[in-house]
Amino acid sequence: MQVHIKILKKAGKVLEPESWLYILFILASLKITAYRPYLILIFLFILGLYLVSRNLTPSVWLVFVGSLFFRKAKFFARAYPAPEAFLKLADEPVVYFFIAFSDALLLLFLYIFRRVKLAKFKKVFKASDWLLLLLVLWGMVTSCLSKLPEVSWFWLGQLTKYIVIFYLASLVFKSSSWAKKTIEFILVFSLFNALLIVLQKLSGGPLGLAVEENLRIYGRFADESRSLYRPGGISWDANLSASMIGMVLPLLVLLATIKNNYNKLFLWISLLISNVALVLTASRAVWLGAFVLLMILYKKVLAKRRLVFPYLVRRYWVFSLVLLALFLGPMVVDRLGSLGETVKHRGGAIYRWRHLVMAFKLFLDQPWGIGLNVFQYQILDKFKPEYFMHDSTPAHNLFAQVGVSLGLPGLVIFGMFLARLLKKAWFVIKDSEKHSLLSIGLAFAVFSYLLFSQIYPWFLATPISELFWLLAGAFYAEENKKVIKKN
Repeated sequence: MQVHIKILKKAGKVLEPESWLYILFILASLKITAYRPYLILIFLFILGLYLVSRNLTPSVWLVFVGSLFFRKAKFFARAYPAPEAFLKLADEPVVYFFIAFSDALLLLFLYIFRRVKLAKFKKVFKASDWLLLLLVLWGMVTSCLSKLPEVSWFWLGQLTKYIVIFYLASLVFKSSSWAKKTIEFILVFSLFNALLIVLQKLSGGPLGLAVEENLRIYGRFADESRSLYRPGGISWDANLSASMIGMVLPLLVLLATIKNNYNKLFLWISLLISNVALVLTASRAVWLGAFVLLMILYKKVLAKRRLVFPYLVRRYWVFSLVLLALFLGPMVVDRLGSLGETVKHRGGAIYRWRHLVMAFKLFLDQPWGIGLNVFQYQILDKFKPEYFMHDSTPAHNLFAQVGVSLGLPGLVIFGMFLARLLKKAWFVIKDSEKHSLLSIGLAFAVFSYLLFSQIYPWFLATPISELFWLLAGAFYAEENKKVIKKN
C-alpha cells in the first residue's frame, strides 16, 4: 500500500492527476472506431476528472480540450459535379460536412459555464471583440451571396466555433489552476502526436490506430522523392502535424530551460521527441520557420534569463546531437537540397503560386468574397485542371484564403484583428523580462501559426485552427491579468 502511495506521489510531481487521466483516455481511444464506445469513454473521462477535482465545470472543459485535437466526428458527404476534364486524371471531388464529438462537449460546457458566477470570469468587450463580431456578420453576407451557400454556411459555423473557443480560453486562463492543466493537456497531446510520428516512421507507415486519419492508407510520400515516407501522426498531412509541433516548440523550450513549476523530466522528454518528430515529417517550411523563431527566442528571451539544465542534459547533449546528426542528418541535407525541385514543372512552389494566382483572380471577380472554403470547388469550373495540377485544394496562404473567401471587407477586418494581436505579441517578446513565461510562449505560438499559414492552408484546417484560437485566447488572458508574476 505504501509503495502505491509513493508511486502516486511521484506521478503527481511529473504531471497533474488530470493529465494522467488524459493519457489513459488517449490510450483507451487508440482502437475505438465505433461511436457508442467512444461516447462511453468520454463519459468515463468526465466522471474521472470530476472525482479528482469535485468540480464539473473544469472537468468538462478539460475533456473538451482533450478531445478537440482528435478529429472524432460523424461525417456527411456528397459528390461535387466536376467537369469531365478534371475527372479524367483525378477522383471525383467530395463536399464534406461533419459534427464532431467535441462540438457536443463545447455546448455542454457553455451550458454549465454560464452558471458560473465568478468575478474573475467576467468579460469586458474590447475593439478586437467587435472586429470578430463584424467578421462573423460579414461571413453571413458572403454565405448568402455564395454559389455554394451550404458549404460557406457550414464553414462559417466552424469559424464561429473557433472564435467561441478564443473567448472561452480568454476567460478560462484567468484561473491559474485551469491554465496550467489546460497547457499540460496541450503538451501531452503534442508529445503523443510526436511519438506517433516516430513510431510511424519506424514501421514505414500508419499503425492502423483509430486516431490516425485513413485518407491515405499508406501515408504521405515526398513529391520530390517518392521513396521518402513522411509520417503525419494523427493527420495524413505531415505538414499539419509539423506546424502544430512548431507552434508548441518555443513554449517547450522556455519551460524546459527556465525555472518554473512544470516538471522538467516531462518537458525534456517532450522536447527531445518533438524535435525528432519534426525532422521526420520532412516539412522544410516548418523547419526553416521554427529555426528563425527559435533564434529570435534565444536573442530576445533566453539570452536575458538564467537557464537551468538537468545533469543528464549537461553531460550528454553533445553526444545526443552527434547521434541525431548521424541518423537524421542525411535526410535533412537531402530534403533541403531538393528545394530547387519545387520551382520546376509541377513543383510545390509552382503549385502554390498558381493557387495564389487563381485566388487573386477570383478576388478581383468577386471582391465581396466567394464564401468560406468554396475556393477548391469553384476553381474546378473556372480554370483548366492542368493549371492547378488536378489538385483542388484551398489557397496556400492565410491572407489569400481570407481574401478570396470573405472578400475585401473580410480581409480588412481580419487584418485589423491580427494587427492588434501581433502588436501585443511582439510587445511581450521585445520586453520579455516584464512578462510571464507562459505569455512569452503563447506569443511565439501566435507568430508560429501565422508564419506557417503563409505557406500552408491552415485558416480553417482542423485541428490546427482550434489550437491557434485556443492559444490566442489564452495569450489575451495572460496579458490581461492585473498581476503578472515574474518567473
